[in-house]
Amino acid sequence: MIVFGWRTRFAILWEGMFACPYERQHRQARLREARRWFTLFWIPVIPLARLGRAVECSGCGLSFKEQVLAHATSAPQAQTLQLAPTAPLVQTASPAVAGR
Repeated sequence: MIVFGWRTRFAILWEGMFACPYERQHRQARLREARRWFTLFWIPVIPLARLGRAVECSGCGLSFKEQVLAHATSAPQAQTLQLAPTAPLVQTASPAVAGR
């Protein structure tokens, strides 16, 4: 008796940061591709069809279309903006405190 069938397997194509549309925060994510394989005795032998790609958020666990990666990720810019206003305030406050 020969046992054969089809199975879907996922491959990780990319890992990095992205702006999660659900959580509205920058999270770790991975781009996964689903592909159907012909199996013989439960062993994947021949790759058949590519079923699609999805971006999976590590924070909420939801999957999104690949187009969410096209949105500009502003994590480094946001960090710079958080630090920018405090630096001049510290510099201007230092001479005033030293004069007392």
